[in-house]
Amino acid sequence: MGKRRTKNKKMKMQQLLFSLIIAVFLVGIEFVFNGIEERKAQNNIPTFASLEEIPEYSGNIYICINNNIPYFKDSEYITESFEMYSNLDELGRCGVAYANICKEIMPTETRKPIDEVKPTGWIQKKYNGEYLYNRCHLIGHQLAGEDANKLNLITGTRYFNVNRYVTF
Repeated sequence: MGKRRTKNKKMKMQQLLFSLIIAVFLVGIEFVFNGIEERKAQNNIPTFASLEEIPEYSGNIYICINNNIPYFKDSEYITESFEMYSNLDELGRCGVAYANICKEIMPTETRKPIDEVKPTGWIQKKYNGEYLYNRCHLIGHQLAGEDANKLNLITGTRYFNVNRYVTF
């Protein structure tokens, strides 16, 4: 029984860590491409939420930061579609994926296989009879039509990718 409790605790901690990483990543996307210092000076806003503002894990896989209000400048509200993906870093990890999603870049076909891409940290384990990890798109296929783009795929948990990520 103690072993199962330890596994559950470990899994909850992994889910919390992954959720916090995604939340900070999403908030930081816009800052990376537009210059953090310039943005702070023009809008007098913080770069990221402080750790004190992030609540204790409560069972939710994600949290809202800044009341879910983005830090966009008026000039950033545009109608042209685009996608930008950072190069992989020296360890082969994905960086920022940034896009303005419009109907022009949304797919009209079903997703093609992505199993040839092995994102950083890719291992495959089963938990309760299901695979624990999935390949997760930073910008979902349904938004930009990207399939096996190694700049857009990370290792994520099945729980996050299948049960929660679809919420967005």
